[in-house]
Amino acid sequence: MGGEIITASTSLEIHDLRIACVGDRVRYPDGKESEIVSGAGFAATYKGLPIAIVGSATDNGDTVTGSLQNLAQVVEYADGDGIPGLLKPGYRVESQM
Repeated sequence: MGGEIITASTSLEIHDLRIACVGDRVRYPDGKESEIVSGAGFAATYKGLPIAIVGSATDNGDTVTGSLQNLAQVVEYADGDGIPGLLKPGYRVESQM
């Protein structure tokens, strides 16, 4: 069994669940914790921090593999320019801070 996101620094909610961002924490059944280090990039941010999505990496090398909500999606088209910062560790949008 994997970890569970235990902090969500945003005040945004989907289906009464707060949305997590880069910098929020994951706790594992053994009590160890890790930090979310990548997210939706420029496609979805809160105060300059990318929102965590399925595929987000943690600082221990794990990946977010599921979500309790399925209302929102981030779509990157193959024929487009790509989403700046998508799943790139350390990406921030400074102009939104």
